[in-house]
Amino acid sequence: MYKANRTKNPFLKQIIANAIYVLIAAMIVGCGVYALIKGEAGKVFYPIVFFLAAILNFTDGIPRLFVDSRSKNKKIGGVALCVLGVIMLMVAGITAYTVW
Repeated sequence: MYKANRTKNPFLKQIIANAIYVLIAAMIVGCGVYALIKGEAGKVFYPIVFFLAAILNFTDGIPRLFVDSRSKNKKIGGVALCVLGVIMLMVAGITAYTVW
């Protein structure tokens, strides 16, 4: 019996990446708004916002480094996003230290 050639959806990885970006961005906005509204009680959320921003930068920068490695501009953009992610992690550590 002839079996049809089934291939995986080539856009599945991009759909999953976009879903992760939207989820992390919604969490950043939610934590940021809560931290601003609650004032002193919400200061715990500032390191969380910076940490989530670092994760967002890494999830966008790492695929640009390894998947799109032929394009020099995308590779430079990936390095820049990873550097920004490291900076965000340092800011998250500093704010966590000052808050707690």
